[in-house]
Amino acid sequence: MIESGVSRHRIRFDMKDFDVFISYTRRDTAVVAQLTAVLQQAGLRVWMDAAIRVGDEWRHAIIQALDRSRLVLLVHSPRAEQSAEVAKEVAVAASLKLPIVPLRTEDVVPRGALLYEMARLSWVDCFPPTEARMQAIALALVDLLRSDADEGATRRFAQTLEARRFGAGPLRRLAGNAFVLAIGMLLTSALLMVVHDRTTGFLAQQADAGMPMLQSLALLFAAATLGAPLLLVGALARLGHAVAPVLALLAALNLLLILLLARSLLGRVWLRWSIWRAGRRAAAAP
Repeated sequence: MIESGVSRHRIRFDMKDFDVFISYTRRDTAVVAQLTAVLQQAGLRVWMDAAIRVGDEWRHAIIQALDRSRLVLLVHSPRAEQSAEVAKEVAVAASLKLPIVPLRTEDVVPRGALLYEMARLSWVDCFPPTEARMQAIALALVDLLRSDADEGATRRFAQTLEARRFGAGPLRRLAGNAFVLAIGMLLTSALLMVVHDRTTGFLAQQADAGMPMLQSLALLFAAATLGAPLLLVGALARLGHAVAPVLALLAALNLLLILLLARSLLGRVWLRWSIWRAGRRAAAAP
């Protein structure tokens, strides 16, 4: 959660030029560029040092940008730990009483110069730094920065991030990984097809009826995926059969993988739509 990092200071909702100041090291530019794009898609006004023009005094530009921002997003990594400039930006943000949201892009505990400031804060985990995680964080920031500066807003912000389970364990992360789920479903479907065919002789029956092999395999795959609930019910109805327990286990596993995959894909679609809607609202705001 981030409540200690945000609720410690009141968000200043007077007129500011930027919603989010991103503090980072340029060795993390690839991740920060993706994060910046997601935040901007959500309608947030973002400042990063790429906005400094050639010939500007960069220290003065950074101080001005901090003073004109509502919130500092600290992108933490082992490389950021080694950056003296990141440490200075965090110190200046603290002196200006700006809310600081530390965002870890790697599973590394803060040490060194940043530990002093981050020790009093709770940070958000964003590793691996996928677009879906960044979109969830962007939406939580939109909710906070577009809400009234009260305890309710900061509590909702913390609860939103906690509900996303950024610090989830390996099993929970796997359950949200669409690629892993798809591979698991395909492997389980293949095993289920073999067991089902051995039990019923489906392919042999189809061949005797003159059905092309590819079409028969497509039907068998549909039975192993879309028909998994029916296979499960059928296997449970005849558990006395030697292969029925294996068939029931594979059908139940495949059904679970299919549901998790559907949930993961629908979640991604929902996040993308929410980001688009937030950006539209921000563009329409006076």
